[in-house]
Amino acid sequence: MKLRGWPAVLALGLALAGCGGGGGGGDAGGGSTAPPPVTPPVTVSHELTGLAAAGAPLADAVVTLKDAEGRGLVVTAAADGSFRFADVGTYKAPFLLTAKGTLGGASVELHAPVLVGETNGAHVNVTPLTELITALALGTAPGETFDPALLTAPKLQSAQASVQALLRAVLDAMGVASTVDLRTAVFAADHSGLDRALDAIRIERSAAGYTVTSVVGDSSTDLDPAAPQAATPLAFDGGSATQLGTALNALPAIRTRLQALTALFKATTPAAADLKALFTADFLHTGLDADDFAAFLRKPLYVNASFDNPRILSVIDDSNVVVGYRVHFDAATKERPITETLRMQKVAGAWQFKGDGELAALSLSFESRLVATPLAQEALLALPRVRAQSTVDGSGAPRTLYWRDVLDAAGEVVDTLYLGAPGDYGFGYVGYSSGDSYTPDGLVKYRQNTEYYATPNSAIEQYFIPAILSDRVSPHVASALLTGPGLPGGGLTLTAPTAERPRWAWIFKGDSDAWTAFNASRCRAVNNAANPVPDCGFDLSKVQTGSEYVFSFRDAGGNVLGEMRRRLPAKPADATQLLADKGRFFARLQLDASQKFSVANLYDENGAFKDGAMLVLHWSFPTAPKMSLHGVGFSTFYSDAAFNFHEVSRFDSYLDSDRQSLPLTVTRGLHFNGAYANIEVYDHFGNTYKHEVNDHNIE
Repeated sequence: MKLRGWPAVLALGLALAGCGGGGGGGDAGGGSTAPPPVTPPVTVSHELTGLAAAGAPLADAVVTLKDAEGRGLVVTAAADGSFRFADVGTYKAPFLLTAKGTLGGASVELHAPVLVGETNGAHVNVTPLTELITALALGTAPGETFDPALLTAPKLQSAQASVQALLRAVLDAMGVASTVDLRTAVFAADHSGLDRALDAIRIERSAAGYTVTSVVGDSSTDLDPAAPQAATPLAFDGGSATQLGTALNALPAIRTRLQALTALFKATTPAAADLKALFTADFLHTGLDADDFAAFLRKPLYVNASFDNPRILSVIDDSNVVVGYRVHFDAATKERPITETLRMQKVAGAWQFKGDGELAALSLSFESRLVATPLAQEALLALPRVRAQSTVDGSGAPRTLYWRDVLDAAGEVVDTLYLGAPGDYGFGYVGYSSGDSYTPDGLVKYRQNTEYYATPNSAIEQYFIPAILSDRVSPHVASALLTGPGLPGGGLTLTAPTAERPRWAWIFKGDSDAWTAFNASRCRAVNNAANPVPDCGFDLSKVQTGSEYVFSFRDAGGNVLGEMRRRLPAKPADATQLLADKGRFFARLQLDASQKFSVANLYDENGAFKDGAMLVLHWSFPTAPKMSLHGVGFSTFYSDAAFNFHEVSRFDSYLDSDRQSLPLTVTRGLHFNGAYANIEVYDHFGNTYKHEVNDHNIE
């Protein structure tokens, strides 16, 4: 006898009962007693499934489950957007699901709640609609943590009713009944039904919450999760639905056009004429016309590149649509994928690339650096034998420098360390010996007496990076005025980098460091007599995910050529959270004692940093999902016989994320002046996280 699905011990018991208990188990009268009925055990599934989609599956999606106690699980979604957590039985509901992936070439992060009682084989989607539902239930845009008490059935019912009211016109036009549960309905990302409703809208984070926009026409509405009643229902009618349908029907032809572009780059660099044959006569994209953009694409980087994952972002009319798509580079380049968003136009029955019509390619992001904390001024000046020296700076303003005497065993002063002045770069980090590191005896003195005061890896510095890509800007543009939340009231001016100090993006006007990044501390380099910046500073508290920044482009005569607006895709966690959880966000260089970037080690001509030495850097990788290794860098500085300054730099970019070491050769030059190393990772939205070691942050 074989009983499928029942425990073996139960099957054995029934078999014995069915055989009369062995030798003669009847009663005295010879009768028999029927065994009591047995109910098969109920198998409880603790599986949780769902779909991550927004009119198309989220490509390369990683889905994270966070439970009410902060514990988590991570799975990767399939190509169709479906995902499955095999067993959530030991986790405490409610849950918050977070899906990070790409859609139409753009990075997307969406959320959805899972209630108590929905952990036994439930299906929960993660879509723009569940993002809005989650935000309304929480009263704010969801983040890394959440209050479990707010994710209740009544709150979700109320939140879903608000979303349905906001999007009723879209849902009606797509045949989605009011009884459909927007969170748990099972559907496929196939441009029908509920998925077609997702095709019809775009949601974008704003400073107040969200902007919901119709893909067709110019209808939009702002939604503040803390005040949803103020939102105006999104306009959408049958004509809009018809126009959207026409555009969606064109997607296969647009996809074919992208495939044709991919084919041109198969193992070769295509001819400019072949590329321009795909462009409209009036092509203009990120400041480049057809000739310039064809030249841009003909770089070796694009050989074997692929162009895919298109999505309709906006429908202008039946012959003009705005499309977002993803560009993937050959694996050997180690370059991360990029996004292109441009207009396509139907010309003589064929879809052609028209471009975005803009003056430049822009991006907004943040860089967070794990750095040392200097010794506080009070504690530094309280050290024994610290003395002050009154002087003036270059402008004649009074200035106080501080020094610290070093004594030998007899109490005689044998060296004086330079501490600098409050506000100086390096004040509170290092007291530098007066020894001349260019002479043998002076080098010994310099190594022995220089003192380190800081606490390594104990602080976070955050920089705003408003990037105008240097190779994708109109030749007519000479400068750009940047304004927006947190910046000085009069804005900041960006200009092209010089040929002597090339940069991947434009730099701040007058910046003595020629940087692309900004925070309040950078005012010392940006705000100067040649480029005064009134009220220079940066107020990070005024910056939010979705904050809007305006780039006003000027020609050489100062005439305004046009402006572009961009919203910050995602503000990173604040410095306190990053520091408390640095293992999740930062890759860390792992240095042994001889590799620490102390003055004693760096200036040891026979140690780990000797000329020609092979320095092997090791590192640990962050644990947060969707983090990618940008690269590892190492630079040395030296002066030649004429005391001209030189920098030897190496940066290995886009290494495999599972790699954990890199060998580097040290070049000291004639007069060695120092070195630094760094490792960078980036998150889903392009924010970077850097661990840098130097004589200020020595490990």
